[in-house]
Amino acid sequence: MSKPISHKKKKYSFAINISILISVVIFFMAVSEALFRIIARGKKPAREWSQKDVKLNSRGLRDYEYSLEKPEKVFRILVLGDSMTFGQGIEELGNTFPKKLEAYLNKGAEGVRFELINAAKPGWGTDNAMYYLYEKGFDFNPDMVLLNYYHNDVPTPGLYSCDSEDRDLVPSSWKGLHAFVNKMELYKLLKARVNRLLEKTGKKPSFEECTLRIYDSRGWEMEKIFIDAIHIACEIKNVKLMLSVVPVINKLGDEYPFSRPHNMLREYCEKRDIAFVDLFEPGFKGEKASSLWVSPEDWHLNEKGAEIAAQALFKRLEPLKQYKRLHAFSGAYATDELLLGKWFAPELDGGISRIEEGNGPLVYNKKGGPKEPGDLELKVWKDAGNYHFQRTIFNKNNKSVSTKVFDKKGKFLEYEKKDFDPETGEKKKWETIVFQDNAYLFSSGPRGFAGGPASGKEMETAGQRKYVFKYTQKSLGGDEGCYIEMEKDVPFRDPKVLENDLFPSPELMKAATKPTGLSKKDIAVFLRYGWAEYISQLMTAHKKFLLRNKKAMMR
Repeated sequence: MSKPISHKKKKYSFAINISILISVVIFFMAVSEALFRIIARGKKPAREWSQKDVKLNSRGLRDYEYSLEKPEKVFRILVLGDSMTFGQGIEELGNTFPKKLEAYLNKGAEGVRFELINAAKPGWGTDNAMYYLYEKGFDFNPDMVLLNYYHNDVPTPGLYSCDSEDRDLVPSSWKGLHAFVNKMELYKLLKARVNRLLEKTGKKPSFEECTLRIYDSRGWEMEKIFIDAIHIACEIKNVKLMLSVVPVINKLGDEYPFSRPHNMLREYCEKRDIAFVDLFEPGFKGEKASSLWVSPEDWHLNEKGAEIAAQALFKRLEPLKQYKRLHAFSGAYATDELLLGKWFAPELDGGISRIEEGNGPLVYNKKGGPKEPGDLELKVWKDAGNYHFQRTIFNKNNKSVSTKVFDKKGKFLEYEKKDFDPETGEKKKWETIVFQDNAYLFSSGPRGFAGGPASGKEMETAGQRKYVFKYTQKSLGGDEGCYIEMEKDVPFRDPKVLENDLFPSPELMKAATKPTGLSKKDIAVFLRYGWAEYISQLMTAHKKFLLRNKKAMMR
């Protein structure tokens, strides 16, 4: 008969078994971590990559050095965007998609050189792009602004809440352990799996859900204001604008979940005659998402993704390469007119070198067809060293004559448009843009456009506006804040700042900070530029906020 095992030996045996179990678990975790690190090698998350020293030029841009003065025979494109355009996660500057696009445009180009200046920054939204364009971007004298849009660009309105950030499995208050596990590939995998499970069970919203939801919020109206501010500035300054949409690199097949926002942006651009490029199709559609991102935790474009973006944009812009003297006359044309060869652009490319001072103008004519607004005539001549481009459209209802003037370096000087009754010759309406005193003086009457040609909103009587396009931080009427000043002495509060002022946080409410009111002047300026829908939604939300917080404000 065997002897019973003593209590002491049982405890010893249990301790041995636990030690073996812990050792096995640690060994398994170590092996798993090593395997995951091997798999993840070369795909560093943005958190680690962003800590590296990225070479910036003297102007703080991730690009080569460029002078503010544009060299001769150069077509310059200023590129705006966020970390996707910046190239976060891509080691070499030349592998970012703006630089790849620049290389494609210059390959085999004759008579003209393309410069693409990448002014994108990580964390930027469309509002930041607008700030930069107003403060510094236009100083580069671009011929075109390429605004690359990503779906997290829509600003967050006051009181809006939809947090899709992945939840930590280890509380951030446990600083040492939190920092340690966040470096482990195994932990990142477990964190991702747990968060996807939370999303499937409705315990937290997904990135997809929050992104789609914000397009139904006041944030979309705010976003349109920032794009409008860019568009009006480009229109008045005679700079081309193209908006491209970078897709979310996930589910890139027929089930792509962001088609509706893409269509909303397309419709917005069509209404304002903004050149539009959707990089999803024919660019990214059907591609394997995991082969295009930096890592599963970082959906920024990798080098392959950047190549696809560059190719899709090049396919749209490639027709610009047909013009050997693009730099000499591009300002006289809208983007799509050049890309589609409208208004005698190819013919003018071959004839503009023959224009001499004192000689008669070059004249091109075309009879109106089903797709034309009427009979077309283009006249180009040189006077006092400046080039004049005059378009005339004849039809049974109207005769429209528009003229743009540029100096010998291609700098925009003035614009004039007149509409006449074709039978009586009576002038029906007119508008002019003249650069003087560091501002663009826009005049019109008797039914010109209220916010400039880009606004589409007509004035009843003749008027004049002085555009300066500034973004300033100053005190106005006792209120300190950030102001957008498209017209001189007509500033309005930045919508993001306005939202913060009107909807203070609970902490500020407890500190007896009362929300700023929406003044009649605020309302008038927003209505001036056709942003009535935003003001309507804002006023409704603010009234509800004041009612809910009436007691807190009376303290």
